[in-house]
Amino acid sequence: MLLAQRGGVIHMTGVTLETVRGRLAVAENEGSAVTLANCRITDLSNSELTLIDGGRIDVRDTLATSTVGTEQATVSLTPVKEIASLKALRNMIGLAGVKRQVEALYSLAEAEQRRRATGSGGADISLHLIFTGNPGTGKTSVARLIGQIYRDLGLLKKGHVVEVDRAALVGQYIGQTAVQSNAKIQAALDGVLFVDEAYTLWREGSEKDFGIEAIEAIMKGMEDNRNRLAVIVAGYAPQMRRFIEANPGLKSRFTRTVHFDDYEVEDLVAIYRELATKSSIRLTEGAGAALTDAVVEMVRTKDENFGNARDVRTLFERTMERQAQRLRAAPHSDPHVVENGDVPVLSRQMTDQFPVLLSRLETMIGLASVKTEIKRLMNVAQANKRRAEQGMPPMPLSLHMVFTGNPGTGKTTVARIVGQMLAALGLLGSGHVIETDRSGLVAGAPGQTALKTQRAIKDALGGVLFVDEAYTLTRDDESGFGQEAVDTLLKEMEDKRDRLSVIVAGYPEEMKRFIASNPGLESRFTRFIHFDDYSAEELAAIFKMIADEQGMILSPDTIEAVRSLCANLYAGRRQGFGNGRAVRGIFEKTLENQAERIVDDADANLREIQASDLPKTVP
Repeated sequence: MLLAQRGGVIHMTGVTLETVRGRLAVAENEGSAVTLANCRITDLSNSELTLIDGGRIDVRDTLATSTVGTEQATVSLTPVKEIASLKALRNMIGLAGVKRQVEALYSLAEAEQRRRATGSGGADISLHLIFTGNPGTGKTSVARLIGQIYRDLGLLKKGHVVEVDRAALVGQYIGQTAVQSNAKIQAALDGVLFVDEAYTLWREGSEKDFGIEAIEAIMKGMEDNRNRLAVIVAGYAPQMRRFIEANPGLKSRFTRTVHFDDYEVEDLVAIYRELATKSSIRLTEGAGAALTDAVVEMVRTKDENFGNARDVRTLFERTMERQAQRLRAAPHSDPHVVENGDVPVLSRQMTDQFPVLLSRLETMIGLASVKTEIKRLMNVAQANKRRAEQGMPPMPLSLHMVFTGNPGTGKTTVARIVGQMLAALGLLGSGHVIETDRSGLVAGAPGQTALKTQRAIKDALGGVLFVDEAYTLTRDDESGFGQEAVDTLLKEMEDKRDRLSVIVAGYPEEMKRFIASNPGLESRFTRFIHFDDYSAEELAAIFKMIADEQGMILSPDTIEAVRSLCANLYAGRRQGFGNGRAVRGIFEKTLENQAERIVDDADANLREIQASDLPKTVP
């Protein structure tokens, strides 16, 4: 393609252009020009000359070879004036994938218009579209441009857009929904009906919901007014897929999906700067750097409902609030300038909680090797923050871990502390822990396991997904549903690696086989932390800790008896030994024995545990 813009001039003489498709030449802006003189063009297929804002194209004494024959003739190409709505779409920030899909739709519709002009057309172009993506990605703005493009192509008379949602379509009483929906359809005739969050019209398992009546009214309106109405339904991608697939009528009518990806950092920064320009606001160099840092953090910590441009607008509004506070204290400062301190700091610095959490880990009974591994991980995380401050690349750091060991060794407790530590270091948003197992990830019907696993992951975003007995996902998995959970988990771990820590836990040998069974698991889980069984002394300390938490008192004789009992417990341990859980069971049995001893003794000390209260044997 030959492109002349900003006053540029292209003059070609005696040149052969081969296999030209799409735009042959574009002249954009007044003063720009393309001239073809004494040239030869081969395979002139669907070529066009495009003028934009005063550009000029001249074609003189040029020959072309048709795609349907070999006869040569003087070129007769009519320059095509660029429609303003398509130019407006191209000028929108980001949305590269959306622009490509809309351009393809535009070319298809334009080609059909040309065929009809020659009397050879006849294929109807479906005007209905599905828009998927997160909020703030430009779906409504693009819908308005789509209406204008349809109008400029002659596909719709007006091209206006009527925006609705469930509340605008669905009534509260029988018969009211059809009236409301039809009124909106009538208002949208010769234009676009834009249904935001359309998936809310269908609720799985609720056949009596009035939303179904609205869907039926829309489908009838689409059928009865196929040349006068374009319907665009929009919403989150997973929900929209289920919505369309749930109704064969919808699936047959909506055949084209346009997905709106989340904006990249540079796009979000550009959107912020565009808002600033419209408000006559200038950013100092320091404010520009602070803006980029804030947006980088915004993207790094985004969740499934990331607001994109909406979140950027909120950031801009908060900037203006902070600037207003500064101007109040410094009335002579320029109100059109945003300084470094005006931009809110979104990056999560290491909080005062980290030393507290580290101390909590240190004071846990036993777990010497676990503490060493966790501190090593945290040291890398802290070093990376310092490296980033000095402009150095970070050391590789995976937040995913394998915890191995018998039950009752503190794996879940340590996972909670790790989550809070990662949040305190700014590596996770909240550091909360979602505990689950096979039953929380695997469903009993085909296709449901992925959805169930995705829901668990969504709940854990910003924190830790702790999968206990993870090896059961693939053991004796004849249905294949467990493997589906693993596959889903692996994909989400990769896609959300900056917002999610996954800790899988279980018996050592079983977990080794589980991780080794899948190359994807091996590559993502590279940090193994083993939880040894507690020693006899540590088991006795756990008993005393539980007693202290319950406000119970142990005499010196009782403490010695506890140590003896725990020594027997440790000596008789077998595979699957319960560790802390076994001690808690002994403590609960001790309280039952104490209750029998004091029930008829009004003067007994309710807080005292005597040696005779301890069980005679261990489990």
